[in-house]
Amino acid sequence: MLCFCVNTSAQNPYIRHFTTLNGLPTNTVYQIYQDSHKFLWFTSDAGVIKFDGSNFTSYRKKDGLSSNDVVRIKEDSKGRIWLFNYNGSVNYVQHNKMYNSKNAPFLNLLKGKAFILDFFADSNHTLYFYTWQREVFKLDTNNKVSRDLLFKRIFASESPYLSKYLYLLKVAYLSKSPSADWIIWSNTGIYRQDILQKKQISVIDSSFYCKTVFPVGNNIYYVKSYFDGLIKISGNFQKEKISFPGDPQKINTVIEDSEGYLWIAANDDGVFCLKNNIIVKHFDIKDALGLLQDHEQNIWVSTQSDGIYMINHDVLKQTHFDRTYFDNNGLNQLCDLPGLGMLCTNSNEAFILKNNAFYTLPVPKVIQPINIVCPFNSQTLLLGSISKQLCAFENLKLNVASKKIGYSRRVIYPIPVKRIIADRSGYAAAMYNQNQIYPPVLVKFSSLSEFNIKNERINNAFYNSDNVLVINSKRNYLYRNNKQEPYPELARFDGTIITDHLVLDDSAELYTIDGDSLFMMKNQRLFNLTDAFDTPVNAPINTILYVNYTLYLATLRDIYVCNNPMNVLAGNPVHLEPLNISFNNINDILIFKDTLFVASNDGLTSIAKASFTTSIAPPPIPYLKSITLNDKIIYSNPDKELKLTGKNTVKLSFGCISYSASPVFYSYKLEGTDKKWTIGSGSSINLVFQDLPRGHYVFKLRVRKSNSNWSKPLELVIIIKPTLAEYPAFWLFIMLMAGSLIILLIFRIRTQKIKKVEIDHQLVVMEQKALQSMMNPHFIFNSLGSIQNYLLTNKGSEAVIYLSQFARLIRQNLHAVNKPMIALEDEIDRLRNYIDLEQKRLENKFDYSIEIDTQLESEGVFIPSMIIQPIAENSIWHGIAMLEEKGIIKICFRAHTAKSIRVTIEDNGIGLKKSLEYSAKSPQHEHLGMQIIKKRLNLLSKKYNTITGIRYSESSPNLAEPGAKVELILPFVYRIDDL
Repeated sequence: MLCFCVNTSAQNPYIRHFTTLNGLPTNTVYQIYQDSHKFLWFTSDAGVIKFDGSNFTSYRKKDGLSSNDVVRIKEDSKGRIWLFNYNGSVNYVQHNKMYNSKNAPFLNLLKGKAFILDFFADSNHTLYFYTWQREVFKLDTNNKVSRDLLFKRIFASESPYLSKYLYLLKVAYLSKSPSADWIIWSNTGIYRQDILQKKQISVIDSSFYCKTVFPVGNNIYYVKSYFDGLIKISGNFQKEKISFPGDPQKINTVIEDSEGYLWIAANDDGVFCLKNNIIVKHFDIKDALGLLQDHEQNIWVSTQSDGIYMINHDVLKQTHFDRTYFDNNGLNQLCDLPGLGMLCTNSNEAFILKNNAFYTLPVPKVIQPINIVCPFNSQTLLLGSISKQLCAFENLKLNVASKKIGYSRRVIYPIPVKRIIADRSGYAAAMYNQNQIYPPVLVKFSSLSEFNIKNERINNAFYNSDNVLVINSKRNYLYRNNKQEPYPELARFDGTIITDHLVLDDSAELYTIDGDSLFMMKNQRLFNLTDAFDTPVNAPINTILYVNYTLYLATLRDIYVCNNPMNVLAGNPVHLEPLNISFNNINDILIFKDTLFVASNDGLTSIAKASFTTSIAPPPIPYLKSITLNDKIIYSNPDKELKLTGKNTVKLSFGCISYSASPVFYSYKLEGTDKKWTIGSGSSINLVFQDLPRGHYVFKLRVRKSNSNWSKPLELVIIIKPTLAEYPAFWLFIMLMAGSLIILLIFRIRTQKIKKVEIDHQLVVMEQKALQSMMNPHFIFNSLGSIQNYLLTNKGSEAVIYLSQFARLIRQNLHAVNKPMIALEDEIDRLRNYIDLEQKRLENKFDYSIEIDTQLESEGVFIPSMIIQPIAENSIWHGIAMLEEKGIIKICFRAHTAKSIRVTIEDNGIGLKKSLEYSAKSPQHEHLGMQIIKKRLNLLSKKYNTITGIRYSESSPNLAEPGAKVELILPFVYRIDDL
């Protein structure tokens, strides 16, 4: 095989290897698929795995998958990721949700005798699933499933051979022709069947036995046949034999990449890359199963037992010599040896590359590890070890037969130096160690003079554009004429370390300061080149190189190319292009014969300058993982708006799809609050926005790799709507409502006041009428008559007593009329006085008793005045006065509720019925008195917000003289202030 066999270990920067050590749940991976969002999916014996370049997300039976052994995967036009399991069951994933026969019952109807091989869609978006056992399942847009069987009816006249051996037929691939016919690729040939009639079968090629079919697009198929090896079929089934160096029956997958390269994965034989039937590369990947080219042009390889490999497509145009070429060591330094080739060193040996062959120069152990390299004039090479010894090899020659490097003389010098610096002529070199400078010498190193830098440690030394030695220590000095003098042009960099220096031309120099910043000096003026770069370098600069007006920068991982560094002199942006390859610790770079060579811990890599423009990596793809709103996770399509109301805590979680090893950098801003982009690093980003003011915001996120440009920004519109309280109309409404309520309140208070005045007025009127009823003419006339009778019968003392009681009663009544409420004891005293007068006037015809609840006696209760006396009067004159025997009146005062008391007036008189008969003949004012009492009780109920009432009943209903019982419910207060 005339091909370059590529080692697949970690020594190759073009190949990445993923196993269970990197997060894969299994090392057995069947198929690789990339969906429309550019995520990678892997089918395996441990479920299906989703990958964004950084994180593996596994779906297993616990996540709703019907089986953990998933063999096929494909996406339809609706974004459903279909999963075909080895047990014949079918699942699909949509919007990160797994669907199975429980939440999508129609999936039960897609289960056949064997697992589904594949599906395709017609112009109506109807899906057709098929198995190798001739089963076809039709799924329409309404998820209605119908089943069919290929070659359901075959007549011997149509195909005698097929009708005879139909039971042996296995479908390898099924497609649909423009004329709506099935094209059936099988192990017995290729056939055409009319879909509608299901009878007409025609043979396309009965001599071609298909084992596996690999469609690559544009009506081109690669077919692994049983007897003819690998065949390319295109157009009208035109066949072309593909030369494959291994066993064609071991082929598992064939793909054709975007540049027309053919990739073949085969068991035991590895992965082959062919162009025009010629092998370009061979990758020693055992148990290779599946192949896929992603949107970044990387080639992915799945294996039976060794995980997944990712191959950078640039490996086809660039060359890498891994560590096995250099005794399993990485390379440290590179330099050009004119006439001989390119020199590279590791810790123990030196190598010269010429005409794609390596020549070895063993070095003595006393100068190992090699970390000092200096070609001294055209014939001498200096190698050494820092702070140890130097070795000069003179008159180097290459031995083609032995692949060894010869020399005429080797001289070891016991000079402990840190570095050798050749001047611009190439014929003299200076050296330095911790604080000593060895001035420039020509050829001999036997007698060297020393120059001490007092109390300062030397960081670096180099020749400037005037070929004068510059010493970078605590300050920067010029060394000339065996003297040390200040260097005012570099005074700005005193106290810093100048890690690297280049002379660009006779008046321009480039300085690397502390590995972080690049400054260009032109005619003693300094320009910040780092700030002028349009692509930021987010890692320390390890090495710089300037060749043919092009600047090359190398960090430990990545390389950048700048074709116009002089643009900084005019104040213009400087374009910086990162290359699409990352290394494991870059140690040195060199341009040799229009090729960039990179020495790293991976080995030696050569990149032709012509491939620089095509080796720029595509930017990563940012995507929205989730939105957390007030600690509740929701998911939102980033193409839609996120609408919120009021103050919230919003957490945005983003990831990015990037499949190279280069680190990812991101920048974001929230338009509406931020004016500048915020820059950070990492494969994922979580941002929290808290209590955003109301308004319209646009969140923008862009990502890049160290070897790519910025991606197109992902945008998420965030609209913060005002709360109800933040609308001016709301406050206007509140003010109107408050004004209306105030007006209603004022109106109600005024109305209540008016009602209270009316009630008070009515109470006064009622009290006046009550007083009139109490002081009725009959009572006054009878009382005066009683006094006269006492006087006529010479009972002057009784007349005086009676008159005194009568006067006292008159005074009590007049006093009570000015008070709406009167103390209970005063009202009882007035009641006693009245009853005593009536008792004397009736010559002790009755007895009476007054009982008071002890609770009422002790609490100073106030009750309405002039209500009880009229009832007592009725009891005397309408109940007891008609009796022949002696009457009894019993008056009781008891607590009823927290706001009322119960007053009971009970007698043994003639009863209510007879009393009504007499009352019909009584004066009108007696009826009027009871009406006044009822009205007063109603008014008092409203005023004191409590229940009042009066109830009449017979004391002893079973007796001839049943008596009467009157119950009064009266309001009361404890303090006179409550009136």
